[in-house]
Amino acid sequence: MKAFEHARDILLDIIENQQPFSVAIKRVFTQTPVEQPLQPLVRSLTSCELHHHMLLNHVVTKRYPDLALKDRLLIQVILGNNVFIKRVPYPEVAIYLRDFMVSLGIEEQSVEQFMRDTEPGRQLIGPDVPTNTVEYLSLRFNTPAWLITMWQKHFGIPNTYKILKANNQAVFQACRINDLKANADYVLEHDSYFIKGPCPNTVIYQGREPLKLRPLYKDNYVFQQRLAVTDILNKFDFSTMFGDVLIVETRPNALYLEIPIATNNKNRVQVATNSIARKLDIQKAIGSFGLANIVVFESTP
Repeated sequence: MKAFEHARDILLDIIENQQPFSVAIKRVFTQTPVEQPLQPLVRSLTSCELHHHMLLNHVVTKRYPDLALKDRLLIQVILGNNVFIKRVPYPEVAIYLRDFMVSLGIEEQSVEQFMRDTEPGRQLIGPDVPTNTVEYLSLRFNTPAWLITMWQKHFGIPNTYKILKANNQAVFQACRINDLKANADYVLEHDSYFIKGPCPNTVIYQGREPLKLRPLYKDNYVFQQRLAVTDILNKFDFSTMFGDVLIVETRPNALYLEIPIATNNKNRVQVATNSIARKLDIQKAIGSFGLANIVVFESTP
């Protein structure tokens, strides 16, 4: 059950040291270190706890307010697995959770009741929190109560609810197909986690595993790109375009891949970005995709 402890350590770094998610993960993975096969699970457990932090913290703190932060966070990570993502089978986790809580000096009767109340399928928000209250919305949508109150004053209750629901929706990962290697039919046939996108030459990734671990992504059959960007580029007639293309990148995107692919790698492309690190990332991607006629340089805005 090391994955739960690693996720707890990442959360501690985020909360106590105010570290960004990506920095905390890298630090824990480096310092521990965490074995490669275990890393996706640790990421999922950490993300789940953060996504439901207010609810999980409410459930644990309400019963055991005196627990140390590191112990409370470990229980919250485990609850996140049991109730939401269910990546580790419950029978295995139940034994681990019971033993851990007893080791903290919590009475066995209290532990058993807690586990019954929080087992998979149970409603974690109790009847003591009415559904028409700001507290309920805060716990359900993992949003601070003060922010919900402010939104209700500014936008009204119905619009606030719409905002909360929209914020809670999973973000689709849109991908552009590498036309130099495949088409949409090939991608859909070889990976069922992709569905056809709303724009030509696009697909949407719906899997739980990180996109970068999928074979079609690793082998450069697809790359991440905003649908709006692809939709705009699809309206261009590149057959009549001559001369160099200059891309000035003010925020990360994949135009440096999409334009060479759309023009069949015929036009010379020059890319200006604002950091050395980003320049190196772009050059690495260009090499991986086997693209030519592209020059990348760093230019401070």
